[in-house]
Amino acid sequence: MSANIGTYELIMKWNEAKQSVESLKQRLNSAECELSNATSKLGDNLFPKDAIPNEMFAIWVNGEKLGIPGDVLLQVSVLNGNYKVTLRK
Repeated sequence: MSANIGTYELIMKWNEAKQSVESLKQRLNSAECELSNATSKLGDNLFPKDAIPNEMFAIWVNGEKLGIPGDVLLQVSVLNGNYKVTLRK
């Protein structure tokens, strides 16, 4: 069975889409690692060393310095050694 031109075009489009998905997955994985590392560093920097487990802290920050109009609330908590950081307007 021989493939016609339309089949080859479909295979090429499929292969391009497959490569695009693989590339995006790699970028997403890198971005998630970067976010995890940044969250850990920020949590280490902001969370008091004498805080009790499951404690949450809220810190008002100048949103203008972050490119966000007005002040924003930065919430930091830690559970089982993992920080959670939330930015609220």
